[in-house]
Amino acid sequence: MNTKNPPIKHIKSNIEKTFITLILLILITTGCKVSYDDIHFADFKGKPVWINGFNQENYGYMVYDTADDKIVMGHNIRKEFTPASVTKLFTALFAAETLGTDYTFPTVLSYDGSIKGNTLEGDLYIKGSGDPELSLDGLLSLINGLKLKKIKEVKGNFYFDESSFQAREELDKDMPSYAYYNAGISPLTFNSSIIYALPKRDSKWKIVSADLIPSLSAFDSYIYTDNLSYPFLKFRLTGNKEIWGLHQKSFNEKRVQLPVKRPGLYTAETFRRLCTIHGIKIPDPVGKQTPSDSKTISSHESSPLGGILKNMLFSSNNMTAELVYTISAALYKNNDINTNPMEQFYSSNFTGLNWKNFKIANASGLTTLNRTTPEQTCAVLLYIDKKNSADFRLEDILPLSGWDGTMKGRLDSPEAAFRVYGKTGSIFYSSGLAGVFYGASGKRYIYSIYINDPDKRIEYDKNKDKTIEDLNNGGAWTKKAADSIDEFMLKIIKEL
Repeated sequence: MNTKNPPIKHIKSNIEKTFITLILLILITTGCKVSYDDIHFADFKGKPVWINGFNQENYGYMVYDTADDKIVMGHNIRKEFTPASVTKLFTALFAAETLGTDYTFPTVLSYDGSIKGNTLEGDLYIKGSGDPELSLDGLLSLINGLKLKKIKEVKGNFYFDESSFQAREELDKDMPSYAYYNAGISPLTFNSSIIYALPKRDSKWKIVSADLIPSLSAFDSYIYTDNLSYPFLKFRLTGNKEIWGLHQKSFNEKRVQLPVKRPGLYTAETFRRLCTIHGIKIPDPVGKQTPSDSKTISSHESSPLGGILKNMLFSSNNMTAELVYTISAALYKNNDINTNPMEQFYSSNFTGLNWKNFKIANASGLTTLNRTTPEQTCAVLLYIDKKNSADFRLEDILPLSGWDGTMKGRLDSPEAAFRVYGKTGSIFYSSGLAGVFYGASGKRYIYSIYINDPDKRIEYDKNKDKTIEDLNNGGAWTKKAADSIDEFMLKIIKEL
């Protein structure tokens, strides 16, 4: 048995190895420290790769080598484009930095008065804080609180509280009001403010009636036969009742998504419907703020923000983007009331870039007014990449080509599938894609690409009564742009 003390040199070597291991563990678990000022790019003067079928001034792109820290391809990298849903990358980082990825959104059920036996002799309140993913499970968890207190009837009133921020009937007033993706927004937003119509048909495949799911007293539907024109929907608001008309010859879907315009009432009505199913009698809901001395019955916490943002980027959910932005903007500490909080966040922090014409009019990208550049988009991606947060890595929060999310049907050839992580974006005459990809060499690159046609969009917007031809033309342009972006990506994958 060797009883000699180990050499000092050997002890020092072990200490150094242990120290290095600890540092690596800290970096892996907490991410790297990175400053906003670290994000800047040198000018790029290389020869551009042209995109066939589009005016050279109507597109721009940037490709950045993450290992060598340099731009390897670029064209119009500092020109502003309409990003469409690529905007959600900016929204995601703004929310993550402002709120933290562990932030949650509570929905609270409370009461005043007293509980006597199985009866609440007082008022019941449901208050939301903007949970973007409030679902049946969340509402049922609140109902479980009533069951635990053995409440089977509410003798007072039932109030829904939307006081956390101002509710509105549409995400963007310039987008079609009938579109399911342009629903109302509220601190109480259930099922992304979507209600479903289930058409019933006769033997000639004409719609004769339509049930709404969920079935609620504040919503109704009817079938009409005149004026077969897009969008094959009619809408009117009578008091607090939302009434949708479906044309008898429209919609092949078994389930039609309709945008709810009064989401707070919709959430409260759904909650009441569930209570009835579970044997609990509560009154019709009315809007009112929760008193400060109310007593909590139950509370539902959303998933942490990091997971919500990942789901938003995978599905490109407009409602989620607007909700997380609204809460983030309200809590952004350096907010100048005369400046858009997200614009202020980027221009005041990422000082290595020019943000003069950067504009965010809508956090989901559901607008033609947003403006950003390929360089600014790559800056957001590079910051996320360098920060390397354990719950917010690019490869974790972006869908993968040929496999999932909005990238499932994109770049799905054997040469491109599994190589490209990307946030898609498209509205008529604006298309984009941004994220990270692996070239044929195995090297890793951050990229962003935009194609716009502002002249065609102006012509499209001039006609307020859209025809089928207008919509077909817009759809054809969108497909052509997406296909061209995919062809461009496949080309540079092979080259790099």
